[in-house]
Amino acid sequence: MTDNPLGDNPNETLLELNEQIVTDPDGVYKKLFSINSIDDFADAPALNIIGLLVDASGDTGKKDGINHAIDLAEELLDRDLPPGHRSRIHYDLGNAFSHLRRLNAVDSGSWWWENDDLEQEIYHFRMALDPDGIAEIRDIEACKTYTNLGNALSEVGRVVEAIRCWNHALEIDPAFAQAKGQKGIGFHSYARAHYDNGHTATFLRAAYEQLDEAVAADGLFPPMKEYFEGVQQHIADQFKPGVLDEEMEFEEYSLGDSDEEKKYRQWCLEQTLFLNPLNDLGANSIAAQDILHLGSVSGEESSKIVSCVGFYNQMKQEYVSARYLLYEGLYNDEPHFSDKDVRLENTLDYPVYSFNAEKVRIAMRMAYSLFDKIASFIQYYFDLSHIPSHKLNFGNVWYKSQGRNKLAPAFDGHENWALRGLFWLSKDLEFFSEMYVESSMDPGAKELRDTRNELEHGYLKLHEPMWVGPDAESRLRDDLAISLYRSDFEELSLKSLRKARSALIYLSLAIQWEEQAKNENLDDDEILAPVRLGHWEDEWKR
Repeated sequence: MTDNPLGDNPNETLLELNEQIVTDPDGVYKKLFSINSIDDFADAPALNIIGLLVDASGDTGKKDGINHAIDLAEELLDRDLPPGHRSRIHYDLGNAFSHLRRLNAVDSGSWWWENDDLEQEIYHFRMALDPDGIAEIRDIEACKTYTNLGNALSEVGRVVEAIRCWNHALEIDPAFAQAKGQKGIGFHSYARAHYDNGHTATFLRAAYEQLDEAVAADGLFPPMKEYFEGVQQHIADQFKPGVLDEEMEFEEYSLGDSDEEKKYRQWCLEQTLFLNPLNDLGANSIAAQDILHLGSVSGEESSKIVSCVGFYNQMKQEYVSARYLLYEGLYNDEPHFSDKDVRLENTLDYPVYSFNAEKVRIAMRMAYSLFDKIASFIQYYFDLSHIPSHKLNFGNVWYKSQGRNKLAPAFDGHENWALRGLFWLSKDLEFFSEMYVESSMDPGAKELRDTRNELEHGYLKLHEPMWVGPDAESRLRDDLAISLYRSDFEELSLKSLRKARSALIYLSLAIQWEEQAKNENLDDDEILAPVRLGHWEDEWKR
């Protein structure tokens, strides 16, 4: 490798290479692969070198080039970069690991569960969406990052969270065709995983509309447009002629009798918190019902049916109760009589003590506790015995031992898309996970987990943000407590509730898939599975 094959004017050479990559990606790869180090390059050309090398190596299938680009990116991350540059580097790293994931796949149709490349891909796209960094990058870069993250999440079955990512991209640019098309693909996959025929038809119609808008837009790479058109035609073949030409309208439903109930249900719709997949299509009143259920569960003993359905009912009730407690805690400003005449000493750091604040605390406890309860459900339903019940949790139920070193046979390679989504959701809550959570617009998995643990077992202190300035944080001086501003804690509680909702939806769809397989006596590959992402992704990530 040489130190600088770009000459005396690297920026001009990089502009030429950017034009050349479409017609001669191999030539771009050879020139940039020869760069041994980016030490002699300023931040901006170093960023462009890495991005072009990722794209050229991905286009030509050169794993050595991708790995070299990863090394250069990690070298650049050691610098004191502004947030926008760090976001761009993480975006390039996400694309690099996305290329590696496909190149390393022995069989692109295999139903892998563990995949280190995909973990890194999701991690870096989430890091690219750090709030400080995303504020400094171009809208098109933010849209692509959200879309790529959504693609990766949907690939592993986390379609509920993927839809939120695509929606974020479309909030930035409502005309961003790639996000529209991917959202259509996500709706199509959701439809195929759903057990309710009416909901399936609704999701297919919504998918068709999104894909129709995407293929009509300018700027799509031909392979991507062809892929979108193929799925669109597949949907059209399932409907009578003319049906899809009609505008889809949702029937209006009452949100309740009282003004307070209407406000609550409207909030749930807008926050996408109903246990109803239709809520993922938008804040339509038809979705203001928690209709998701487990359905019938087969078993030689009726006790298993009763236990599974009853357990799901209980988790569902805990979720909706936590949801209302959170709403009340967020929006009820009236002092409660139970707070009267309670003497609390003034610690001079504006602490928050009230019954309404406690409702938010209780809501987060209840929401977070659902994950380990789901683990108990999975252990019972799949007749697992490899981990003692008292040591079981949402992170280890999938493995043959507490060490999480090998998947249990019940899951390894199993073609249940929603169940795999539940497994990958558990990765966000692993003890050693450093990955951001959901669409990465929160402080991260570690803070979420630590906050919950302190809330449950220690001293979590909430404060009103009464100070501003560089020394504001230093005024929170309680050495024993974990201190958070009330608004930050409320956001964490809402994120916990959203994750619990996603988990309960994946669990319901996963069990319905299992029951369909039992009742129809079909092999894994004979049951409807979502359309997998195509290799056209490589064509537009740059």
